[in-house]
Amino acid sequence: MNNNLRRSVVSLSAALLLSLPALAAAPDPAVDYPLERGTAAGEQWRKMLGLSAEQARKFTLLENEKAARLKPLRELLRNEMVKLQSLLAEGGSERDVEDSLEQILQINRAIAERSERVDVGLSAFLSASQRARLLVWRSLGGADGYAARRLEPTPRPDEEVERD
Repeated sequence: MNNNLRRSVVSLSAALLLSLPALAAAPDPAVDYPLERGTAAGEQWRKMLGLSAEQARKFTLLENEKAARLKPLRELLRNEMVKLQSLLAEGGSERDVEDSLEQILQINRAIAERSERVDVGLSAFLSASQRARLLVWRSLGGADGYAARRLEPTPRPDEEVERD
């Protein structure tokens, strides 16, 4: 495989891998957004994280802000991915593919930066355990993924494990 083709394949693979979390994190249209106290989504977060009323209020504010800031970026990412797919299907030039990959990487960086800002804000009022539950929840794909792949605690070597 020549070097240009190899570099393009590696770049494309990296761009696709980097874009998957952003695409997977896209809001589910079936869930009411923005989060509000009393909605199914708001109560789900409150229960899953064990949030107090004040924590739930702050969490809702930050998550709504995050959703508003990320919506245009996710739209740009989807559009750029469609463009990239078209370039690949239609045999676009290497330069056009490279430009599209660079755009995708820049959009992913912006999404990560804005998401990180919100997560720093969450650290101000969530406990370490609550932040850990949120991380696991998000990494497993929300409610559906969490229920399907619920993580069981790993027993310490000195603990007896109860078997069914």
